[in-house]
Amino acid sequence: MAHYNLGVAYSKANLYEEAIKAYHKAVDLKMDLLPAYFALGVAYSKLKLYQEAIGAYKLAIDNNPLDTNSYFNLATVYRQSERYKEAVKAYQRLIELKPEHQKAHYGLGLTYMLMDDYHLALQEYNILKTLAPDLANELFNQMENN
Repeated sequence: MAHYNLGVAYSKANLYEEAIKAYHKAVDLKMDLLPAYFALGVAYSKLKLYQEAIGAYKLAIDNNPLDTNSYFNLATVYRQSERYKEAVKAYQRLIELKPEHQKAHYGLGLTYMLMDDYHLALQEYNILKTLAPDLANELFNQMENN
């Protein structure tokens, strides 16, 4: 647990390379793997090491296939790395697990927009109008400005 806590401290100080080393030690010691893999994914994402972040989030999901936070971050990293089809699948899986996940619908709508599929983006907008009107408006503004 000490290595995981050290990683958290490094992350809070924006020392992500050191955090990654500490999280890897925690994983090597077979600490509670879900938080360590999730934290690794976050640290890698902060350094824009997207492939490594994807691997860490996948390991977190392997340890808990119902972990919605890891699915959300995985989908977001896929979107950020322009792997849109994979982002769509991850967002859709998250929405299967938690249909009312507002940020998943928003991220899915953004991803569809980036894929130039405005019909599907508008479907997410319509879902968001009920779930989170502010996010719906933000998504609409993104579509308008794109």
